[in-house]
Amino acid sequence: MPTGLNGVAVAEPLGVDLSWSVAADDVGPVAYRVFRNGTHVGTTSDTSWSNVSVAPATTYMYAVRAIDAAGNLGDASASVTVTTPPAPAPAAPAPGAGGGGPALPPDLGVALATSPAPPIGGTPADAIVTVFNDAAAGTASAVTATIELPPGSVLTGSVAYERGSGCSGTATLTCALDFLPNGLSTPLRFRLTPAAGTLAVSVSAPGESDLDDNRAALEVMAQAPFTPPTLRTVAAPGRLTARVRSGRVTLAWTRSPDHARVRTYMLFRDGVLRRSGRALVHREHALRGRHVYTVRAIGTDGRRSAAKRVVVTR
Repeated sequence: MPTGLNGVAVAEPLGVDLSWSVAADDVGPVAYRVFRNGTHVGTTSDTSWSNVSVAPATTYMYAVRAIDAAGNLGDASASVTVTTPPAPAPAAPAPGAGGGGPALPPDLGVALATSPAPPIGGTPADAIVTVFNDAAAGTASAVTATIELPPGSVLTGSVAYERGSGCSGTATLTCALDFLPNGLSTPLRFRLTPAAGTLAVSVSAPGESDLDDNRAALEVMAQAPFTPPTLRTVAAPGRLTARVRSGRVTLAWTRSPDHARVRTYMLFRDGVLRRSGRALVHREHALRGRHVYTVRAIGTDGRRSAAKRVVVTR
């Protein structure tokens, strides 16, 4: 349960700044939900949050609840009551002026980033959307952010935001951000397992005319198919020779070019194993008749080389 919830009313721009501490018994909170008069009004991963969608000369009661990695909602903090200041009196028009001019239109922009970057299909990623309003523009009201996920993507958990009233939807998420004063920005954070395609976000507000930077997009790369490593068979031993003398046959061969990867050499007579080891020579009693000897190299991975062959007749 968060502790030490504190709220301060701010006159310019009008809002309420909240801050709190994490209790010693909190285990692994990943976000906090802010409640105003019992209604959920915002989510943040920090221990502070600003509520700008407030009215002047109004009293609000706030409380905060922690959310752990499993999505469990903790107990509410002790509440705090904050009263916003009254609206300032309108400024008197300058001498000779016919009253104030029209309000400036908003000028929104949006940025999109992921980790890892670029995102890869099938690989979990963290995304952050930053919505901002140009400092030379007017306040944007009823701001809406639309997040378009590539078809087949899976959103993990909910979108964390710092101002607004929440997000809805699955493949396309619509987030209501209330209003955004000029010169300020606000983030939205979410985690997803994307599919290959385009991950995009766009923002809009009534009265906006400059839409040049209202959309941002990233291409999600298709995950490269797994290609198993090619196992190269060890090369066969060198030429196999046989010499018969005094009733014994001596067989000899030279090393395989891949001798460093050879576990053993196996010598066969008429298909029957006669010797296994790393020696390059073998002697045995010479049998009468015609006999076929073969030798193979056996690699450290168990793969066998081609055979070298010699015929012995006695």
